Amino acid sequence: MYSKWYLDSQNQIKYDDTKRNEKNYSNNAFIGIWKSYDLNTTLECNWADYRVPNSSADFDIGENQFSPSEKYYENGWRSRAKMYTDGNARVIEMKNWWR
Repeated sequence: MYSKWYLDSQNQIKYDDTKRNEKNYSNNAFIGIWKSYDLNTTLECNWADYRVPNSSADFDIGENQFSPSEKYYENGWRSRAKMYTDGNARVIEMKNWWR
């Protein structure tokens, strides 16, 4: 787990996205293993803000920012890939789906 932050001039903790426009920037990154409670199944589990750490070369095909390959659209990545060119996709991506 990796999470970068800083203290501002009022001594408040702030999420550090000061380098978010740099190539391969990520924050709040996790690399680990997910294990099923009821089965003996394990899967690699990587996530982060901006770029996914240790992702395969055929998954993240973006040059300067995260961009999933069309190969993964049917696994739920279509709206993420289209969010900068399709207003409906952006609404889907920005929705608080976890609530």
